[in-house]
Amino acid sequence: METNRWSVERDKKGFIHVRLNQKTGNFKTKAEAIDMARKMAKGNRTILRIHSDKSGYDVVDYTSIQTSNEIFDKTLSDVKLARAELTVAKVEKQKRKVELKAAHETERYIAKRKYELAKERLKKSKMNLRNALKNNKRALKTIQD
Repeated sequence: METNRWSVERDKKGFIHVRLNQKTGNFKTKAEAIDMARKMAKGNRTILRIHSDKSGYDVVDYTSIQTSNEIFDKTLSDVKLARAELTVAKVEKQKRKVELKAAHETERYIAKRKYELAKERLKKSKMNLRNALKNNKRALKTIQD
């Protein structure tokens, strides 16, 4: 009695296929073949096509998967942007504070509102920086594991 053998193949377009292949199949089970094909597709950032016993296939797209190093680099740039935003928010708050002190009675309401908005922006910037640092720490931990 012949058992089903599965093979993992790459076509001319670079797509990876998992097919039923009785003669030259390297894998005894479809699950083993799919596992190996997923690893290959992720590593090569390509499309995986899993053919069924009959006709047709399922498509899994691994072209947009990021590596852990790329994720870390992205979080690092997010931290840098958050720090820059915090610096700008601090400068703006200080500027609005000076404007508020120098404002005449008629401009006081507008200057006070601008100062309150600058304080809110600073608060949001601090929260964004804190979150960016947390994400960066998680990404670093992922790389080290």
